[in-house]
Amino acid sequence: LTVELLPPCSNSIIEAMSFGLPVFGYKAGSVYELVDAGGLLADYGNNPWKMELPDIKKLRSLLPVLQNNYQKLGYTAWKRHQQKFNITEISKKYIDFCFSYNN
Repeated sequence: LTVELLPPCSNSIIEAMSFGLPVFGYKAGSVYELVDAGGLLADYGNNPWKMELPDIKKLRSLLPVLQNNYQKLGYTAWKRHQQKFNITEISKKYIDFCFSYNN
């Protein structure tokens, strides 16, 4: 569950996805870019940049969808993590990048 106002790249979201937990919250900040189809995100409904309150009815309306599709969404979250945020792959790419330049 993520209900932050304008969350940055959240490690807790990535960690949850690594365990196959679907992300549930608002489509605000960087959450949408991280989650993709690995969860359910409701439109915020107001302007988070002005610190307006979110429309909780939009989030609440997604609860039955989450409940009925929990396993599928969880698998999709895990799969997205493996494809985009796998620490082994990210480490390999980082090491390759660091040693790709000749000084």
